[in-house]
Amino acid sequence: GRRIREVCEGFGPQRVEFARLGGDEFGLVVCGDPDDADLMRLGERIASHVKLPYQLDTAHTGLSCSIGFASFPDSATTSEALYECADYSLYHAKRHLRGRTVIFSSELEAEIRSRGVIENLLRTANFSTEMELVFQPIVDAMSEHTAGFEVLARWHSSRLGLVSPADFIPAAERIGLIRPLTQALLVRALATARTWPDHIRLSFNLSAHDICAAEGILPLIPIIEKSGLPPHRIDFEITETAVTFDFMRAQQSIATLKAMGCGISLDDFGTGYSSLSHVHRLPLDKIKIDRSFVAEINENPVSHKIIKSLTGLCDDMEIACVVEGVETRAQLDSLRRLGCDFIQGYYFARPMPGDAIGDYLAREGQRLEQAGARVVA
Repeated sequence: GRRIREVCEGFGPQRVEFARLGGDEFGLVVCGDPDDADLMRLGERIASHVKLPYQLDTAHTGLSCSIGFASFPDSATTSEALYECADYSLYHAKRHLRGRTVIFSSELEAEIRSRGVIENLLRTANFSTEMELVFQPIVDAMSEHTAGFEVLARWHSSRLGLVSPADFIPAAERIGLIRPLTQALLVRALATARTWPDHIRLSFNLSAHDICAAEGILPLIPIIEKSGLPPHRIDFEITETAVTFDFMRAQQSIATLKAMGCGISLDDFGTGYSSLSHVHRLPLDKIKIDRSFVAEINENPVSHKIIKSLTGLCDDMEIACVVEGVETRAQLDSLRRLGCDFIQGYYFARPMPGDAIGDYLAREGQRLEQAGARVVA
């Protein structure tokens, strides 16, 4: 707070009113009709000042800050609307340009409108008819046998057409629909998995709201019990962000799922907080390495070293390692040499509807049988 105030007090002809809004959020009112260049300059000064190291006893640490601005009357004409525009600019900065300054624009205004449309249509959506489930194989790296399928949701809106999960999942979280959506999708996913061979597992994603709500994952328990699918064939995927949302409550929810016999996978490892304390303190069965490290595994030594380190960590802790985003044979061969356990990606198959899984498994069996015959010959 002192650092930001120092920048504000020394900011040229414009007067800047400065206040703490709560938590780690601060508010600025920049008077004197500043233009966008003035606001960007102020944001850059604040960010660079906050980034300077802090000394705590004998240690040093650092912070960064993201900033969102909105201008009167260009962005909005009331104080409430102006605040909302600035807040959305901050949200955009935190999500896409962390540590940077974003000024509200016509593009962001269109984004807000689109977000509002998605939220309104989601409220009236029929999950049973508009939500489609697709399944992507998770394959044993050495034998190339399918070990399970991750279930993914697709929303076919009658108004918008196909809506990306990257858009409708956050929308469902914002408007409080993620938990009923999770429950509806889990019922259908478990019903599909019951038709698979007994050795094939189902991998299902949970959000922070699913595992950190007051009642935890209690509503999911009867769904699992009534499905007829043994819990030991189910893996629930959680992200590091979900875990850090409320670690203690997440820990309790995960312990309940483990007690039922379900497996737990930590998804997108390496892209979030990447805290090793989560790995040590949670009863994990699998860690999923994000696809961003795989694309350049054979071209970028850093990507190769990161995956090597993560597979070593999994091996030491006796946790299975799943690598996402594998698209080429060369990538698969490199990951095999590094000791990865399971592979997921377009090299083996794109996500498919549930009624295509039987044919996929049959073709896989024929392919592996022919490959075995060639080796013997």
